[in-house]
Amino acid sequence: MGVLAAEIRRLIYTMICFQCLLQLTEKSAYQKYLKLFSYLLTMCICCNVVFTYVEQVEESLEKADQLYADWEREWMKLLSSEDASIEEEYSEQRLWEDKIIEEAYKEYDSQKGESVDVGEDSSEIEGEE
Repeated sequence: MGVLAAEIRRLIYTMICFQCLLQLTEKSAYQKYLKLFSYLLTMCICCNVVFTYVEQVEESLEKADQLYADWEREWMKLLSSEDASIEEEYSEQRLWEDKIIEEAYKEYDSQKGESVDVGEDSSEIEGEE
């Protein structure tokens, strides 16, 4: 913004100087040429101010784009590390579930033989009632 302020300051000082020159050369043969030159110079400086402003806006947008790209890269790193930890937790959980299920099947299979005996006993008990 300092560059833009300097350009505007230069425009204002130039306009003031040419207004003073125009007043000094009032009713002179050179006044119309000086007036034309002051308008052209003012227009050039105004265009320079506009281009400076556009350049600064483009520069700001490039910086914002770069900041967004950096943020997105960091976010993807964070997500990938979280995904890795989630996958690790899931696989660990799956191992525990498989182990629990396997032990439950073993216990079921071991009690299956006992349950047949218990089943016969329970049928006798039911028959008594």
